[in-house]
Amino acid sequence: MIINTRLEDLSNDIFFEIFDYFHAIDIFYAFTSLNSRFSLILKSIRLHVIIFYRHYRRQIEFLSHHLKFHSNQVVSLNIHDQTRNQINVITFLFNQHQFLNLYSCIFFSMTSSSNSNVVLEQLSKSTKLVCFRIIQSDNAEDDNLNKCDADKLSQLILINPSLTLRSADLSFHHDHFSISKKFIFRTNLTHLKLIFYGSLNRICIYSLIPILRRHSLLRYLHVIIKTTELPLSKDIK
Repeated sequence: MIINTRLEDLSNDIFFEIFDYFHAIDIFYAFTSLNSRFSLILKSIRLHVIIFYRHYRRQIEFLSHHLKFHSNQVVSLNIHDQTRNQINVITFLFNQHQFLNLYSCIFFSMTSSSNSNVVLEQLSKSTKLVCFRIIQSDNAEDDNLNKCDADKLSQLILINPSLTLRSADLSFHHDHFSISKKFIFRTNLTHLKLIFYGSLNRICIYSLIPILRRHSLLRYLHVIIKTTELPLSKDIK
C-alpha cells in the first residue's frame, strides 16, 4: 500500500524547522499569499535576512515591503552594503524597519552615509545581540567607513557593549584610540577580532593593554596592527 504525503500534510512544527534554513527573501517569494495556513506560519517563524552582492534593487525593495509586517521576527542579518545596482543597503533597511530581536548581525563593505546614525542607534538599543561583525576591505584605501562612524562603532562594541554580546569582529581600519581614554563597564565578550590602524604615535603593541584589562572574559583575541607610516603590519592571535 502506497501512502502519498503532500506538502500540506506536514505539521507546522516541521515547517518551522525547514524555514529556519531558508533566506527570508526566498520564503517571501515562495510562500506569501499561498494560502491562509502559510500566512499564519509566516507570522510565527524566525527570519534570516541575507543580501549578497548579486541581488538587485528590486529584490531588496520586495524584501523590505514584506519586512513591514515581519521585522520583529528577524533574528539575523547578513548584508552586503553594495549590490549590483544599489549602495547603502544597510542604512536603507534600518531606515525602514526596527530589528528588535537581532541575535546575529554581519555587515560587509559598509559605506558611511548621512543616515549611518540610524544603524548605530538601533544597534545601541539591541538587547539580544550575541554576535556582531563588520568586514571591510583588507586595503585601507578601499575601506568606505569614515573615521566618525568607525569611532562610534568602536565605542559601541568596545566601550558600551550590550551584556548579551559574546563575539565581535571589527575588521575595519581604525586606531580605537578612545578605548584608552574612557571607562569601560563590565563586558561579556569572549571572542574579539579587530584592526588597529593609524600613525605610530597612536597605535603600538601596548594598544592591547586596555583591551586585555577591560575585557577580562576574553578567550579568543585576534588583533591586526597596521601603520600608515611603514609598509609593515603585525598579526597577533
